[in-house]
Amino acid sequence: MALARTASQRAVIGPAWPAQALPALVFATLVAAGAELVLLRLISRVGVHIPAAGWARGAYTAAVTLGNLVFPAATVLATGTLLVMGLALLRWWPAAGVVALALPAGQLWLLARGTGAETVALLEALLATALLAVPLLMRGTPRGVRLVLGLTAIGETLALVQAAAANLSAQGAPQLPLALATGGEVVMLLALLLLPVLVPPPAWDRAAVAAGFGGALLVALALAANGSTTRILALWTFGIAMVAPSPLYGLAAGALAATVIAHARGGQPAYAAGLTLIALGGYLPGNSYQATLLLAGTILLAFPGLLALPTSRPPGEG
Repeated sequence: MALARTASQRAVIGPAWPAQALPALVFATLVAAGAELVLLRLISRVGVHIPAAGWARGAYTAAVTLGNLVFPAATVLATGTLLVMGLALLRWWPAAGVVALALPAGQLWLLARGTGAETVALLEALLATALLAVPLLMRGTPRGVRLVLGLTAIGETLALVQAAAANLSAQGAPQLPLALATGGEVVMLLALLLLPVLVPPPAWDRAAVAAGFGGALLVALALAANGSTTRILALWTFGIAMVAPSPLYGLAAGALAATVIAHARGGQPAYAAGLTLIALGGYLPGNSYQATLLLAGTILLAFPGLLALPTSRPPGEG
């Protein structure tokens, strides 16, 4: 009987590779994507404020050069993470695995066709479809996580639909109201504000609370020091237009920081990593790499057991 049970467990577990590599891949992706965001999306955009000569210009040039090197590495790591997630999910929920694999496959196919407005619109439509599909495929996941992912998918999809229409408008297609993108941002903002309630960690400690206050204070100080520049950097870095009252964005940053730290310290790394990947992907992703981060984070929140594979329990129920 014991031998039969062992054989059955082996059949369910299957080969450790490539699922065994997922935690290391996720960690490497987080590091590379974080470096890319700081060095390329953020620092490279403040060049106009850097003196033309001196040590500051040298440091700026070095940071941007390093960012240009980190970007392809982060792109490869993010794509590899999504591919491994898809392969691991195929054993438990084939539909979810197909969704995870569809985005990189679609990206390669669309890139082979060219990079015109129609191609970009198709890519955005593919991402929107994948984001909407993930919450529908979830099994055994807390209701709060479902709601957060549903709000995230709706918010991103509204913006992606508007962006796709904007790309096609140059070819004569009608332009959709900008309210689609701004409304989507409000929905995303609501998801962030509700994170501590809908995706609560096992416990709140001082580090998490301090991170929450620190995140909110940082945004508040940046807006108070130079509100116009902060808004421009938020748009370039995260795709956020800040259409809602400014204090809400500080509260959202604090809620995100506190929830991520609490989950990381409370033994739920999948939630911490998933939320961070979504944040690094940003609202209204500007390229296929950011779209990959967004979908990878969404899938990790939907199926947190992926970071515990290989296991005999389906990854969405851990």
